[in-house]
Amino acid sequence: MRTLKKVLIILFAGVVVLVGVLALFIKFYLTDERLRAIAEPALEDALGREVTIGGLEVQLLRSFPDLSVGIDQLAVHTPPAGEEPRPDLANVERIWVDMRLLPLLRSNVHVTALEIDTPQILAEVYDDFSSNLIEWTSKGGEPADSSVEEAPAFHEITVERILIRNGQIGYL
Repeated sequence: MRTLKKVLIILFAGVVVLVGVLALFIKFYLTDERLRAIAEPALEDALGREVTIGGLEVQLLRSFPDLSVGIDQLAVHTPPAGEEPRPDLANVERIWVDMRLLPLLRSNVHVTALEIDTPQILAEVYDDFSSNLIEWTSKGGEPADSSVEEAPAFHEITVERILIRNGQIGYL
């Protein structure tokens, strides 16, 4: 009985140390600057728009055992019309994404919670019927080349819960 108790204590202590080391790795290696250098270009490529992120953080203990990613002051910009600046397509004050760790190892994303605070989306249609919304065709109005197929980055994406607080959608 004493041996089993010692083994359980050692096992528990090992798990606590492992979680602590992982939390320290996330805190000191995955810095705001490093994460933004990865996230901003990836979002710009995916959205076809300039994107700025005010801050980015990863936390292990916010929703343990899930991994949490926090994004502050996300802005998706609309390209200027000549000299005239145009309002942003979207601004979000804060986003929290809680996701499971193990599915990431199998190229699956399992989001347990997506919390979006104060999103503001502005859809504009201009005199020439162009829009600030994301274009699904290449430049010049020609359909994008669909003969090139890219492998998906993830095999499966699952979202359990989405919470949006204080959202606004505008149309001009």
